[in-house]
Amino acid sequence: MGKKQRTSNIQGRRKRLHLLECAGRVFAKLGYGASTIRDVAEDADVPPSALIYHFGSKEKLFHETLRYHFLEKSRFAEFFECFKLASADDPMSISMAVYNTTAHVIRACCGNTKEASVLRGLLVCMFVEGGPKAAEIVKGMREDFMLCAYEKLRSFKADMSDTDLFWWTQNFWGRVFFPMYGEKFFQDVLRKGKYTSDFVESLIYRTTRCSCLSIGLPMPDIPDPWRVKFGGENMPGKQ
Repeated sequence: MGKKQRTSNIQGRRKRLHLLECAGRVFAKLGYGASTIRDVAEDADVPPSALIYHFGSKEKLFHETLRYHFLEKSRFAEFFECFKLASADDPMSISMAVYNTTAHVIRACCGNTKEASVLRGLLVCMFVEGGPKAAEIVKGMREDFMLCAYEKLRSFKADMSDTDLFWWTQNFWGRVFFPMYGEKFFQDVLRKGKYTSDFVESLIYRTTRCSCLSIGLPMPDIPDPWRVKFGGENMPGKQ
């Protein structure tokens, strides 16, 4: 490959990443149905034809945006790597893998960074408007990520059936994703315009606690920031 060709490839990849960054912001803010190729083009400061050239259609652009933000940029798969280090003979190491995975996912999606805001918006957009193809992407992501977790959970609880794993998984993701669906509700309760760090850490603690105790795993020795801060009596925003 000649120098000009390599340079052209690099420039093409940079352009593609720029378009996916802009598409992430637009889809997260407007939703899939309300956004258009022209909206993304205006955000990216390119003609609409540039998006059609790189992605072919709005639907394909959306799917590639999901893959980029969740698999390439945020690298969700790596959040589950800690299960590979957990020992089948050490239940606490499995519990810590649950905690670390939970912490990675929630901090990535509920933090106060621009990328976290994009991820929250894309997740809601994906589940509400994504359609069969987006659901297939999510299903593939989830199954790939969770295989090692399932292996370690079954090494601890040998009688765990496929049905048990199914409902454990739904409960885990439900607790993780609900604050993203209910972002405005939660922030109204908190009387904040954003998720506070103590809320995020308490959410991590409570999600880990439910995930571990529901199948008999020990709870890691990690404090709940809200219990420490409020003595377990009052939620923020309540008198």
